[in-house]
Amino acid sequence: MAGMASSLKLNELEMKNRGAYWDCIHEHQSFRKNLAQSREKFIKQWMEDDLSKTVSNNSKQIKHMIESDKEKQKKICLEFEKAFQNSVCSKQALEERLRNLEALKTELQQLESQQESANRNRENASTELRGVEEKCTDLQYGIDSESKHAEEKLQALNMAGDMFQEMMCLQLKKTHGGKLQFIFKSIDEDDPERPFYFQVKIEGEERRYIVSGCEPPVTDMDELVKKLNDTDNLKSFVVVMRKRFKQMVSNKT
Repeated sequence: MAGMASSLKLNELEMKNRGAYWDCIHEHQSFRKNLAQSREKFIKQWMEDDLSKTVSNNSKQIKHMIESDKEKQKKICLEFEKAFQNSVCSKQALEERLRNLEALKTELQQLESQQESANRNRENASTELRGVEEKCTDLQYGIDSESKHAEEKLQALNMAGDMFQEMMCLQLKKTHGGKLQFIFKSIDEDDPERPFYFQVKIEGEERRYIVSGCEPPVTDMDELVKKLNDTDNLKSFVVVMRKRFKQMVSNKT
C-alpha cells in the first residue's frame, strides 16, 4: 500500500512536472511570438518613419528645385525682355543713323553746289580784283604825290608851331587822362623860370574843350572857355591866356 502510494505520488509529480514543462514551452513560444510581432511592428514603424522622412526630404528638395526653376525662368524672362529692348533700341539707333546719313548726304550735295558757286564767284572776284589792283595802283600814285605835298606842308606847320612856341616861351606836355598841358615861362621878369600853366582836354562827340589845372587861377576862365568852344580857335585862347598871366604879374608889381 505504501509502495502504491509512493508510485501515485511520483506519477502525480511527474504529471505536474510535465505540465510545468509544457507551460514553459508554451510561454516561451508565446514570448517568441510576441517578440517577433514587436520586432515586425518596430521595423514597420521604423520603415514608415524613414519613408516619411525621405518623402519629406524629397518634398523639400523638389520644392527647392521648383523655386530654383522659377527663379531661373524669371531671370531668363528678364534677360529675354532686356535683349528685346536692346534689339528695339538698336533698331531705333540704326534708323537714326540712317536718317543722319541721309541728312549728311543732302548737306554734302549742298556743299558741293556751294563750292561750285564759290569757284565761279572766285573767278569773278579775281577779275574784279585785278581791276581794283589797277585802280589802287593809280590811287597809290596819287596818294604818294599828295602825301609828299602834305608832308612838306606839315613840316612847314611844325616849323611855324615851333617858332610860335619859342616866341611865346611855351612848352607842351601830355599828362594823364588824355590832357595837354600848356606851360609858359619868361612871364615874370623877376623869376623867368617860374611856370604858368593850364591843361586842355577835348571830350564828347561835340569835341568840347575842357580847361583845368590852371595855375595861377584866372578870374574870367569860364568866359574864356566859352569863347574857345564857340570859336574853336585854340591858338587865340593860348595867346589870351598868356596875356592874362602877364597881367597878373604886372598887377602885383
